[in-house]
Amino acid sequence: MYEMGYSDEGLYQYELSEAWNISTASHIGDKDTLAESTDSSDLFISPDETNLYEVDKSGGVVYQFGISNGDIDTKGGVPAEVATQSSDPEDIHFSSDGTKMYELGPDTVYEYDLSTPWDVSTADHVGATENTVYGSATGLFFHPDGEKMYVLGEADDKIHQFSLGTAWDLSTASPDDKSVNIEQDNAHSLYIGETNTGSDKLFFTDRAGEAVYQYSVESTADIESIEVKTQPTLDYDSGDSLDLSGMEITENYTDGTTKTTTYGDAYWNDNYNATPSNGTALDDSDHGKTVAITHISGEETHTNTLAVNTVVESINVTSQPNTLTYNSSESLNLSGLEVEMNWSDGTLDENISYANFSSYGLTADPDEGDTLDETDENVTVTHTESGETSDTNNLTVNSVIESINVTTQPTLNYNSGDTLNLSGMVINETYTNGTEVTVTFNDSTDSTWNSSYTADPANGTALDNSSHGKTVAITHTNSGEETYTNMVNMTGDSVKSINVTAEPTNLVYDFGDSLNLSGLEVEVKWTNSTLDKNVSYANFSSYGLTAVPDEGDRLNESDDNQPITVTHTESEKTNDTNNLTVNAVIESISVTSQPNTLSYNAGDTLNLSGMVINETYTNGTEVAVTFNDSADSTWNSSYTADPANGTALDNSSHGKTVAITHTNSGEETYTNKLTLDAVIESISVTSQPNTLTYTSGDTLNLSGLEASVNWDGGTSDENIPYANFSSYGLTAVPDEGDRLNETDDNQPITVSHTQSGETNDTDTLTVDTVVKSIVVTSQPDTHSYNPEESLDLSGLEVRIDWTNGTSDENIPYADFDSHGLTANPDEGDTLDETDDGEFVIITHTESGETADTTTLAVKAESDDDGSVITGGGGGGGLTSIVSELTATGTDGQATVTIDGVSAGGSVNVQVSEENTETVSLQEVSASFDMGTNVDNQMTVEASDSPPEDVPEPEGGTNLGYTTIEIEGNLADSVTQGKFTFNIDPARLEEMDAAPEDVSVMRHHDGEWQEVTTTSIDDTTYRVTTPGYSTFAITVAQTADMTTTETTTVTETETTTETTTAPETTAVTTTTTATSTSTPGFGPVVAVIALLVSLLITRKRA
Repeated sequence: MYEMGYSDEGLYQYELSEAWNISTASHIGDKDTLAESTDSSDLFISPDETNLYEVDKSGGVVYQFGISNGDIDTKGGVPAEVATQSSDPEDIHFSSDGTKMYELGPDTVYEYDLSTPWDVSTADHVGATENTVYGSATGLFFHPDGEKMYVLGEADDKIHQFSLGTAWDLSTASPDDKSVNIEQDNAHSLYIGETNTGSDKLFFTDRAGEAVYQYSVESTADIESIEVKTQPTLDYDSGDSLDLSGMEITENYTDGTTKTTTYGDAYWNDNYNATPSNGTALDDSDHGKTVAITHISGEETHTNTLAVNTVVESINVTSQPNTLTYNSSESLNLSGLEVEMNWSDGTLDENISYANFSSYGLTADPDEGDTLDETDENVTVTHTESGETSDTNNLTVNSVIESINVTTQPTLNYNSGDTLNLSGMVINETYTNGTEVTVTFNDSTDSTWNSSYTADPANGTALDNSSHGKTVAITHTNSGEETYTNMVNMTGDSVKSINVTAEPTNLVYDFGDSLNLSGLEVEVKWTNSTLDKNVSYANFSSYGLTAVPDEGDRLNESDDNQPITVTHTESEKTNDTNNLTVNAVIESISVTSQPNTLSYNAGDTLNLSGMVINETYTNGTEVAVTFNDSADSTWNSSYTADPANGTALDNSSHGKTVAITHTNSGEETYTNKLTLDAVIESISVTSQPNTLTYTSGDTLNLSGLEASVNWDGGTSDENIPYANFSSYGLTAVPDEGDRLNETDDNQPITVSHTQSGETNDTDTLTVDTVVKSIVVTSQPDTHSYNPEESLDLSGLEVRIDWTNGTSDENIPYADFDSHGLTANPDEGDTLDETDDGEFVIITHTESGETADTTTLAVKAESDDDGSVITGGGGGGGLTSIVSELTATGTDGQATVTIDGVSAGGSVNVQVSEENTETVSLQEVSASFDMGTNVDNQMTVEASDSPPEDVPEPEGGTNLGYTTIEIEGNLADSVTQGKFTFNIDPARLEEMDAAPEDVSVMRHHDGEWQEVTTTSIDDTTYRVTTPGYSTFAITVAQTADMTTTETTTVTETETTTETTTAPETTAVTTTTTATSTSTPGFGPVVAVIALLVSLLITRKRA
């Protein structure tokens, strides 16, 4: 706690051993020279305890100092300051976020904006309370939510309460007519603390008596019930401890107020207990139970049910894997492994084989198929969710040879004819465990070489010149590991020459073929006069020989008339084969001269005479080939045509081409299209569609439909399915996929040949009618109710319109069942305030079509003075407030003045008038999220054109404009607006438009924006909007507009006061309002419901 001295320049700091209890305060420090003024009247410390503010009463200044952790001994730095609006400031307060500062003068509260939170040097005065607060005010405090302000009046020794319609906005402040008499003179510096201990605390100082006073702010109501507002943790595993942290309990008092307490806070600890208690170990028997929460008053509630999951308590290996002994690098095999699982509920899953481990959430490490090494000890089986484990018996993993290498070479220098001698060769074996073993070739004292190794070539093999430069491969038989000696050197011998002794079997190729060296052989002559004969291509690599081009190379024209060169790499000796022949091949063909005839009659035969084909070869040459040239057999031997020359043509050939194919290369080209000049004499439907019966709105399915085309030459194309109609120039009306309606009923499908105009019909269709729409033709006799009354649908009648144009008229509610109709809410349903402003929705069950009645009015019953009848109780009370409403009207416009509305209040304006040629405005409503006692005005205007500063929207035909504006502090607090209007259906029919083509645009922030528009029936529409401005009612197509004379319609449902305005405008208003108060710090809420019926008649030019 901190205390500022009034005239001694001192600031004093205290510690409270018990929170919010000043009787436990002990003085811990002071700053005798902290104050900048000798006439300080108040101080304020920011919530983060880093800023301290001092009010200089005589100087009219607020000073700001930096402190640390709320310790006044850490004050330092040059203070920031701001001059006050009052010359005699008493107190200051800041908004919760530090962006607002409030100054209390003797009779006024001033408001400042801080562009930098908590920095008074950035303060900008923005307003003050409009009316004088209580004289000689000495203390100021705001509720942390900014919706309540409290002023301490020294003159009357009372604390007065104000409500702010907009949090922290002084311009919306209004007195609540609530005060408390503290019966203490010289009271200053008000502070109210929310302690969460069952009562809040109020503090002020007695300047004359040099004392601080503390009061409790408590409700006098009793606890009526308790309930769990926020559930604790409810999901556990067996063995977990109950955790109630985070649980919140709501206490409901007899005066209608509520209070929330959190588990574990001081109030909870003093007033509540839980069964089972926090920290209790849970088991399976607790599953499905609740935690009982009991207040010392005896009131009890329960949490939602607990979910206590059964868990695995242990697992055991009951059968070992079949194999536990391995060599290093072998794969683990878990066949035979089985375990059992013991659950917390006492059940047991036995003999779970490895194959089923995944189904039980089990894993093995190492796992099936894992490669083992000497570090592997056993297999650990784990239940993933519980973490329980069990081990198999130990594994045995033997080391194996990982690699071998020759550490001592054998004899490597030989002459041709010598035999290989591996004596003296030493092999080093390296094992997987890191050990190394030495093995000597053919060691008489160690049989390891003879039993475990092979050599290629083997010891004693006769060597020749082909062995030069090769190595000896040493292989460990069991492991497969291999190493090599250094290269063998055949001393004194080299290749003298090589000669091709056998040509490749094939030396003739086509372009793109791959070279085949089968049959190629050479002989190698050495300088020691030895000779290696008939070395085949397959053995070239053994002799260091290569061939260019090589086996498999793809040949082209550059290889034509060139040899294959064989080279001995080391000596660079070469020899060539005979030359290759690489023939060019056709790369593409094209028709350069079309056949003499491309036009035929049905029955004529195809004649390709005169056609010339151009062949382009891979070497760039071109050759012309004439169809059936008697001097050149190329066509007959190399080409085919499809269709072939001489083929009889029919009308299906019309528009097709002749495909020309070169047989050997597969290259293809095409003639121009054929033309057949036959005339269709008739068409006939030879097979009906599979389906001829439909419901209105279904799509047509022409599966099964077939037709025949009869040509003038006596030929026919029979049984053409619908899928092939386009190939024959046929169409169907209506066509596949068309949506059918009643106009198609008893009508055929007409099949037409487009070019000839010939037609033929199918059998007639059957298209059954369905419900198009339903319309409320008579409203229920009663639409106004009190809460808890039952809905009465007497008088309700609807009309059903069918897609065939017929209607079922005036169906009363009593006959709804027989017509497949339902109502929601239904006859006899109990209504409450949530039904206020809602509709009764009528639904045709089969079609899903709906219609709405007019809105219901569900309000609490009112006394004659207009106040809502409400019971008082506990520490609360009831006050009736009747707002004074005035309404004026001018030509085409009505204005309602609203004097007082509370947060959550709403305004309804019902209009009955022919507003434009086409559109009739019916009802306007608005809901607000703030309350006010300041006058506001709602203006409703209908017109044929938008205001001068608003452009017309583009992209449609505009039927009329509605401008709805609210002027005053409620303008920006509209939470939702709605209005309904009617459109003359004849006008839509004239424009060839449907109800779904109607949309409403709102002009907002300089642009037109579409808002939600609902078609209630074929004449009535409802618009939902987040705010009000100018609206355009449009149709999504352009049509000429016509003008009509004005029709005046007046309708009044409830009239309590009538004012006749200028011209022909009549305005009727009714209002009721209530205000309820709540003990403690609950907000004082005034709920005002306003119904305004405007009956507007507008003159037309």
